[in-house]
Amino acid sequence: TDGERVFVCFGSAGVYAYGLDGKEAWHRDLGKLNHMFGNAVSTVLHGDLCILNFGPDEKARLIALNKKTGETAWEVEPPKLDPSEQQMPGGFGGPGGRGGFGPGMFIAPQMLSQADKNGDQKLTSQEFSALADAWFDKLDADKAGKLSQDQFTEKLTDVLPPPQGFGPPGGEQPAGGQRPGGGRGFGPGRFIGPGIFTAADTDKDGSLTRAELKSTFEKWFTDWDSDKSGSLTEDKLREGLNAALPRPNFGGPGGPGGGRGPGGPGGGRGPGGPGGFAGGNPSGSWSTPIVINAGGHDELIMNFPSRLAAYDPNTGKQLWLSKGLGATIYTTPLWGEGTLLAISSGMGNGNAIAVKPGGAGEVTESQRLWRLDRVKGAIGSGVIYEGHIYTISQDGFVECYELKTGKSLWQERLTGPGSRNSSWSSMLLADGKIFVPNQSGDVFVLRAGPKFEVLATNSVNRLWCFANVK
Repeated sequence: TDGERVFVCFGSAGVYAYGLDGKEAWHRDLGKLNHMFGNAVSTVLHGDLCILNFGPDEKARLIALNKKTGETAWEVEPPKLDPSEQQMPGGFGGPGGRGGFGPGMFIAPQMLSQADKNGDQKLTSQEFSALADAWFDKLDADKAGKLSQDQFTEKLTDVLPPPQGFGPPGGEQPAGGQRPGGGRGFGPGRFIGPGIFTAADTDKDGSLTRAELKSTFEKWFTDWDSDKSGSLTEDKLREGLNAALPRPNFGGPGGPGGGRGPGGPGGGRGPGGPGGFAGGNPSGSWSTPIVINAGGHDELIMNFPSRLAAYDPNTGKQLWLSKGLGATIYTTPLWGEGTLLAISSGMGNGNAIAVKPGGAGEVTESQRLWRLDRVKGAIGSGVIYEGHIYTISQDGFVECYELKTGKSLWQERLTGPGSRNSSWSSMLLADGKIFVPNQSGDVFVLRAGPKFEVLATNSVNRLWCFANVK
C-alpha cells in the first residue's frame, strides 16, 4: 500500500487496486498463469509504479503498471539462457537429478533431513531403518498395528509436507472439508503414497505393518547402496526412489488432489500434456523483486531462474546480470551492508551467490563476491545483520554465514513442541532478534549473532508466515 490504495495480485485473476474503504479503483487482466506448482505474486511499489513478477509460467515477465490507472508502463521478459544452459533443471537426467522427474525429486531431500541425525548428509542403515519406525509411529495414529492403502496415502503428508505450490502448506484441509478439485489431499501422499504402499505390502494382503515397512526400507538400503559404502547420499536416495516407485502423474490444474480441471483425471491436458503435468517443468521463479539504492541510483533487483538481474525501475532497462543460480527460485533477494544475496532452491539442494550491485552487462566475474553449492532449499527468505546472513530452510534448519566470505558458522534445526518442524516462512528481524515460525505454529526467537541461541519458543498454532512489519 502507498497509504491511499492497496495493490494486490490474484495470479490469473489479475491485479487489483482498492481504496482504503475497500472499493475497487481498477484492475488489470494480465493473462493466465499455468505452472505445475501454481503461483504466488506480490506487488512492489516504486514512485508511481506498481511492479510485479508475473509468473512462474512460460510467459513469465516483469511488469510495471501505473498505480493510478493500471496501465502498463513497461514489461520485460526474463534474461535468456545460453545454449549450454538449456538443460532440464536438476542436472543429469532431467529435473531432480539422475533418473529424471520422479518421486525421488520430491521426497529424497526430506527423507535425508529427517533421518540424518548427525548432520553428515548421508544415512547409515540404522538411520534409514529408524526412519521407517518414525514414519509408522506417525502414520499409525490409532495404534492398530496396520494401515490400509487409503490410510497410508491420506496420512503421508503428516510425515512428508508437500513441496512448494501444492495447495495449503503441510496438506492442511481448508475450511469446509473438501479440498479444491474434490481430492482428499495435496502433496506427496496423493501421488507417491500408493507406490510406496504397493512396494512395501510384501504379502499383498492390502494392509501394511511396521515389519513390512522396515523390511522394505532395509532392502532398499542394500539395493541403493550401489558402491557398498555403507551409506546413502541424497543422490542415491533420489535415484533409488525413482527406480523403485512409479513416476507420479499429477492431476493438472484441478489440483494434485484429483480435481476435474482441464488436466485432471480423464486424460485432459494440463501443463506438460495429456494426463496432467507429469512431464512439465518444475522450475521457475516465485521471487518478489526489490528496489535498492546503489551508487546514488535505484536498481530493481530480480531473482530469475539461473540469473540475478538489475533493471532501471522507471524504464525496465536491464542494467546488469550475474549467472550462477539454479533453475528454481522461491526466495526474494537479500540486500544489506553493500551486498546482494540470491539463493536458488528446488526439490533438493540449491546454491547461493553474493554480488556487489552496480556495473553493466554481465557481471558474473567482476561483481561476484562468492558462490556456494549444496545450500539447503528454502522457501522463506533470510536476513542480513551485522556482517552475517541468516537463512531458514524448508526442512527447518537455520544457518548463519559470514557475509564477506560465505563461510558457514553454524547450522541448527529448530525443534518445537509441534509435530511439523518444516518452515515456509521468511524471517523477521527486529531489535537484534530473528523471529521465524514453523508449520506447527511454533514461533522461535533467535539472537542474531555468530553463535546459535534460542531466546524463546512460543506456540500460537496454525501460523505459516509473518506479515510485513514496519
